[in-house]
Amino acid sequence: MFLFPKAIVLLFNISRCIPCQFFFGLMETLHFPSCYHSNFSDVFDVEYFINALSNDVPIVKKLPRELASAPKAHKQFKSWSGAKYYKEEITQLWDQYKIIRASKSDSRLANNDLPSYIQKLRCRVHYHALRFAPPIEALGKKLVERMRSDGPFIALHLRYEKDMLAFSGCSYGLLDEEVEELTFIREMTPHWKVKLINSTEQRLKGFCPLTPKEVGIFLLALGYPSSSRIYIAAGEIYGNGSMTELQARFPNLLSKELIATPDELAPFSGYASQLAGLDYIVSVESDVFIPTYSGNMARAVEGHRRFLGHRKTIIPDRRRLVSLFDELDLGLTQEEFSYRVSEMHRKRQGAPRKRKGPLAGTKGRERFRTEEAFYTNPLPDCLCQKNNTRHDKRILNR
Repeated sequence: MFLFPKAIVLLFNISRCIPCQFFFGLMETLHFPSCYHSNFSDVFDVEYFINALSNDVPIVKKLPRELASAPKAHKQFKSWSGAKYYKEEITQLWDQYKIIRASKSDSRLANNDLPSYIQKLRCRVHYHALRFAPPIEALGKKLVERMRSDGPFIALHLRYEKDMLAFSGCSYGLLDEEVEELTFIREMTPHWKVKLINSTEQRLKGFCPLTPKEVGIFLLALGYPSSSRIYIAAGEIYGNGSMTELQARFPNLLSKELIATPDELAPFSGYASQLAGLDYIVSVESDVFIPTYSGNMARAVEGHRRFLGHRKTIIPDRRRLVSLFDELDLGLTQEEFSYRVSEMHRKRQGAPRKRKGPLAGTKGRERFRTEEAFYTNPLPDCLCQKNNTRHDKRILNR
């Protein structure tokens, strides 16, 4: 597919691209999980997306006939590139080509130090133009209504699934045969470059998702009663008996499979991205959202909830929690454990703050890699400001 992320298009002099148009083919640029196994139209409302951005970027579903045989370029844009890169280096391609194919579209644009109208266009794409396909949107709203009918609820993004555990090399608490299965999957997956992973080191560094057992202990330490209603936003949880201890601590565990009828879920069966869309909708609308791992979906939901008014989102400090869990096993009192967990997460609940910059000591392009992603925390760019330029107001308020 030939494409340009919307914000990147506006970095060029658009008049040079006419009659070139934006060919609809966007996927990972929007940071929605698992979309690489689906077409955009399987997950999102295409017509709404095109219309919502019609005053910003012309979008077509197919290449116009007159461009079918036009010269085409294939380009992999540099990750986290700023305006200068696109204006000076990439714009030159328009002198020779009418169509440019971006071989990768994820993280091709910097998170910070871009013109404000570009950042506000990002806001429009993420939070105005993107809407789930009507069947997903309709069932997602029903799930939210059913969860709400019995009072407040927590959405728990329990990323304790086979693919994540195989990829990350995390096997704490699993049976030997389960560890062997995960290792085999990792070794047989060509595009996963790292094959030999020390599970213990991964866990101590905070690189592993919390186990269901750890989640139960964590929630109790935060003061949530065992009667709390918890929506499990996830696929099939891996491991024989993995959910036993979480279920014992919090009996009111719910999921889309439990609150939707088989007939309602049947159209989405076998489509992981569409099922993830249902979980996304419920997670955004929950009273509290807690991700057990900082993957794409967890970060996208976190950012969306910030945009909607800093809804309570508790981000577990996995590295520090692991040490506390181990101390608890060695005799730390429950009272002390709960106090330390609560203090540790007092400022990790979605309160307003500016996006984090690069980690101290990082250099070169590694600085960009360590920045907090725009879609994880779209502030302050997605907030209306008193002294916006005329163009900024047009982008945000139209």
